[in-house]
Amino acid sequence: MNRLPVLFVDDSDINLAVAEVQCNELGIDCVLRDSGDAAISIIAEQGFSAIVTDIGMPGMDGIELCKAVRSDANSEIAGLPIIAVTTNITDDYRQLLLASGFNDALERPLEIEVLAQLLESWCGGKQVRSSASGLQGAPDCPIDLQLLSSLIGTDDPSSTREWLQLFLRLFPETLSDVSAAVLDRNSAELKKSAHKGKGSARSTAASRLSTLMAELESSDESPDWQAIEKTLDDAKTALEEIEDYLEDL
Repeated sequence: MNRLPVLFVDDSDINLAVAEVQCNELGIDCVLRDSGDAAISIIAEQGFSAIVTDIGMPGMDGIELCKAVRSDANSEIAGLPIIAVTTNITDDYRQLLLASGFNDALERPLEIEVLAQLLESWCGGKQVRSSASGLQGAPDCPIDLQLLSSLIGTDDPSSTREWLQLFLRLFPETLSDVSAAVLDRNSAELKKSAHKGKGSARSTAASRLSTLMAELESSDESPDWQAIEKTLDDAKTALEEIEDYLEDL
């Protein structure tokens, strides 16, 4: 594989942490940036083998980032493989992304084997296989352990514990943003913060929490705030269930 690092761009600390864990497991160097603007700055200074970017980001979003790279005067930069990773990709939306200049578009959560195959396809070299065999959790487990092992590349209990500890340090800030949007009755900010929360929860295989974030994101411009408050309470309970699960792990 091209030994230049892969640039990951995402405004979610959790999604960037997943990318870093996956790359470490695969033996791939990576650079992480939390915005399109920050990505553009470093692309001009450092060589990369590919760019993997989220789409919905504040400021310069993923599509704008892709178009900026494609229009660069340096042909090596303009020709970089750029892969979009986001949630809920329909066939029409995927075609829109490809027409915007992306080489590929995949739905989150991005499993480690898919990432390995993706980078093998666009960067060349020998494909690296992960060591995850998958775990089966109890039916009421707040984390899909089999999916989580396929995301972080290992089913080692200590690695699972460390990952969930990281998630529980980072996710409450996102949930706080969702709560503030509900308190302010700001439907636009609710959509943004819930979208971010949905992606982060998916990247941790927190299925119920992800579903609840998706429900909050899908609220219309004149939402039923009482129903939204109930869903928010359910999301807080789902997070507490993950905390309880971690204590028993």
